[in-house]
Amino acid sequence: MIIQYRDKSEIDTSLLKEKLELISKSPTENASYLSKILLKALAFLFPKIELNTESLQEYSSQIAETVDALVVFSNEKMPEIKTNKPVVIVGNTKTNLKNKDVMFVHLKDDRKLLKVLQKYAKVAIGFNPNDIAFSKYYDTKMRIYFWNVLDTLDKMTISLIEKDVEKACTYLLLDRSRFEMHLPDEKEKISLKKMIKVYQKIMEHFPEYKFAEDKFMFYTQTEKTTANIMMLNEMSVLAELYAMPNEEERISKIYDIMCERMLTEAHELGYCQFENNRCIASRYTDGFPNSKENGCCQNTYKDRDKNCRFLQSDYSCKICSISCRFFACAYLQKRGIDHALYRYPLIDVTFGKFRKAEIVHDFFTPKEEMMKRLK
Repeated sequence: MIIQYRDKSEIDTSLLKEKLELISKSPTENASYLSKILLKALAFLFPKIELNTESLQEYSSQIAETVDALVVFSNEKMPEIKTNKPVVIVGNTKTNLKNKDVMFVHLKDDRKLLKVLQKYAKVAIGFNPNDIAFSKYYDTKMRIYFWNVLDTLDKMTISLIEKDVEKACTYLLLDRSRFEMHLPDEKEKISLKKMIKVYQKIMEHFPEYKFAEDKFMFYTQTEKTTANIMMLNEMSVLAELYAMPNEEERISKIYDIMCERMLTEAHELGYCQFENNRCIASRYTDGFPNSKENGCCQNTYKDRDKNCRFLQSDYSCKICSISCRFFACAYLQKRGIDHALYRYPLIDVTFGKFRKAEIVHDFFTPKEEMMKRLK
């Protein structure tokens, strides 16, 4: 498996086979954890992503032919689109526009934008991917952490590992520098959250602005990097969700999508590493909340000294608790498993800090009850 992150050099994980085999033979705590999770985490965090933009369409002149005007979220004077139709650019920085058919509206001035759009019966809404701030969603602590673990392991010699396997693995996993990386500065870019909020207002006022039978937005040409493809895929979901007039239905769908994504992550990474019904944290640490069996599903604040009321005999959960799905204990957080809510576009765009707090703290709660608090 070839791994590359941003502008870093490629790393071929197959060349680490000897090192990983050496580590896997050690029964010690951090060596066992590292050998079981590293390749799974890398495959999950650095996959070959396919473009899946069901609700988006790359810009073409045919789009302009179907509408009266174009709205483009961009900081450029004129995005790379060919059209003779009026263009309204929505962005952070006002620019001097010489073309009378091109108008700038500041992202904050949504009232002015809605007033301008009243002149047009049909509008296509689009965005310039290069001008949308997306680093905080792509460059997550988990992705940075596991890249740095991989990069450090790649540079580590066999002799150093052989000298003391557990010491080497403890250094790989627990050194705080694993969470550090210089990231691109996106202060001048358009906030995804603010952009979606403006898009939502447009769709509420002009629901007919869906420019094609199954498309809600278009995007201008961009390099198809992994980060950009991930952005476009997320934008496709957001565009459809925020065209929905019913807020409760939108939140319900986001709830289901995120629960499914987090469950998939937990299964594919297997970071709890249960053995004989005991998770890795309970095997190596003592005291609450690390119970003897069934991990954080036992001895909860709602069900003291017994299993969670929703834990079934096959160890699956009877309910879909979004709070439980996002939870990562302190043991796992030190080893790169981080689920900060602001790192997930669907959650960050949709919920304010108080509703995020509900998700962070209200464990063991069925969806029906949680939905009452998230409205």
